[in-house]
Parts: sequence; C-alpha cells; structure tokens
Amino acid sequence: MAIIIGILGILQMLGGVLATLSAQGAIHEILGAVAFGLGTLCMGQAVIITRLTAPKASEPFISTSSNEIVHPKDEPAGGLDTSRISLP
Repeated sequence: MAIIIGILGILQMLGGVLATLSAQGAIHEILGAVAFGLGTLCMGQAVIITRLTAPKASEPFISTSSNEIVHPKDEPAGGLDTSRISLP
C-alpha cells in the first residue's frame, strides 16, 4: 500500500511541476503549487506507513539492577514490576 501511495505522490508532484511550467494564468500556477504540495504530503504518508509496518530489528529489553535481562512478555499479567528496574 505504501508503494502505491508513494507512486501516486510522485505522479502528483510531477503533474504539479508540469502544470506550473505550462501555466497560462495565476489559477493554473496555484493549481500546480497545490498539486505539488499534496504530492509531498502523499510521499510523507507513504514513508510513515512504511515505518509503521516495518518489522522491528529487536524487541525492547529492560535491564534490571541485578544485570539480568527481563523481557516485558515474561512479566505477570498485572504489569511490569518496576521496583527492579534501574534507570541510567
């Protein structure tokens, strides 16, 4: 989905540039500028979608004061026991 939105953003930006370059009046220049701006927003949305759906390199681990690694999923359902966590 991000690829399709990215391609549409590029096409919209190119259309905006072409509309601005071949403008015969102020209205056409405004239309080209708006099309280019919306194309950049579309490209930004594609980047955001890509980053949100990309697999994580590693899941977060929490270092405790006893130098043992605690995985958040290993904790009971009541939540993470924060009394053992030391912050840097």
